[in-house]
Amino acid sequence: MKRRNFVAITAATVVAAPLTVSTFLSPNLEENFATKKRKNMKVLIMGASGMVGSEVLKLCLEAEEIEEITIIVRRDLKISHPKLKQIIHQNFNDFSTLNFGGFDICFYCI
Repeated sequence: MKRRNFVAITAATVVAAPLTVSTFLSPNLEENFATKKRKNMKVLIMGASGMVGSEVLKLCLEAEEIEEITIIVRRDLKISHPKLKQIIHQNFNDFSTLNFGGFDICFYCI
């Protein structure tokens, strides 16, 4: 069974500097990440339009090891990047219509 990595991030987490994507990874994943030079990671970000989520999105866009970033937002963020895929979803109380498979890590920034 594939291990899922889920990270909840608060505003206090983002205030600490300097930040990299590795800052948010669990110790086991970070160790695995460093030793295997993991590439082509697929990331899901929920809450990418807020203060915390927008910073996480920026860091993920800059990270070489991340190949694809999917964000679930209520409105189009007007950001264009080859790595970025936006899913506009209005009802954050019901995600039953969305498929959450295939991601290496999820940043929950709501």
